[in-house]
Amino acid sequence: FADEFARANLNLSVVESQANLLHSFKFLAIELISVLEPEKGLQKSLAKIVNDCLLSNSQSTLPENIFRQLMQVRADFAFVLLQRLTEVKSLEPEAKALLAITWNTVRTSGTSLELAMTGNDAGYHRSLLKVLFLALQFHLSTFSGPSSTFETSLSDSQTSNSAKSKASPETTRIVLEIITTLVVPSFRSLTTQLHDDSQRSSSSAADFALITAILQTALRVPGIDRFHTKIVSHLAENQTARYAATLFSWSDQLTVDGDPIYGELSILFFLELSSMPSIAEYLATEGILTHLSNANIMNNFRHPKGSGPFDEPTRLYAVWSRGLLPLCLNLVNGIGAQMAAEIAAFLNQFPNQLARAADSLNSKPPSAPTDPTANYITLAMASEVHSLALISFILDNY
Repeated sequence: FADEFARANLNLSVVESQANLLHSFKFLAIELISVLEPEKGLQKSLAKIVNDCLLSNSQSTLPENIFRQLMQVRADFAFVLLQRLTEVKSLEPEAKALLAITWNTVRTSGTSLELAMTGNDAGYHRSLLKVLFLALQFHLSTFSGPSSTFETSLSDSQTSNSAKSKASPETTRIVLEIITTLVVPSFRSLTTQLHDDSQRSSSSAADFALITAILQTALRVPGIDRFHTKIVSHLAENQTARYAATLFSWSDQLTVDGDPIYGELSILFFLELSSMPSIAEYLATEGILTHLSNANIMNNFRHPKGSGPFDEPTRLYAVWSRGLLPLCLNLVNGIGAQMAAEIAAFLNQFPNQLARAADSLNSKPPSAPTDPTANYITLAMASEVHSLALISFILDNY
């Protein structure tokens, strides 16, 4: 017994030493990459370290808590290194090859992908999904590095999916799997869990943003357009449009400190889906505009003065300018004349909001001496007028 006890202590000491070495190497590498020039040899080395971290996590089957902590450390380490590779816009084959090992690590994490975001290992799974988001960036035809935050990435919804070169069949297969086995089930699971437990709404908002960012990037990978029919079929089978519409209808009640954040998150999810004509047609057949117009949150746009960028909560205006109007543009662009009458009827339900937008760029005296925002023009206001002008121009041609 004494010999076994000594061997156990020795093994634990070895494990502790290896864990300390990993932590030290992590801090050293992070400090070095912040000052070193991004030359190709360094990029290859960083990609290899990321690959080794993910490979170790995918092969780890030990249940002890210390090994779970090491898996979290390796995932965070891989994320930091990938951030550096995307910052320098690495085009090395080793960087592109990281998508396969990242996806394999996500799939073999030991948790159902549908429930991973709400289980005991949700933190580790979120780290892996952040790594997956970055790994997808290397396969975009116009790779220019991701936005600094996942929320900022969501605003780039009008990026074209056309490309000069197509991704490899293996890459498109992985991307298709990501959409059908990760994005769609996770969105449905998060929506259901949020309805059952609204107290975790703040953490759920970040999860929705991350899932939507992955969807946006996946739909921009060259060659994925060949699988739109399969994607539409999977969306229909999982009633994705209904879940997203339900989330939008709850958004006036599921607020975070009075902020209807889920209104924006759900409308941005619709916006990403509608960027593809075949998926836009699916949304139209689901009567998406009717579902949206019946939501309680839409009554804010029926107020006598509508909802402006300086009205509280300010996110309501983002729902209108960043979500609803671009969604209408995507639907009419993807479907054409068949959608014109429905879009016109939808927008005409909010005459005060349209009148406010039409008058927003006019120079006028302050309506009240105490109004500090009189005659202010914001980028969102200019974007709103631009979207409405485009919609009006397209509808007039029909």
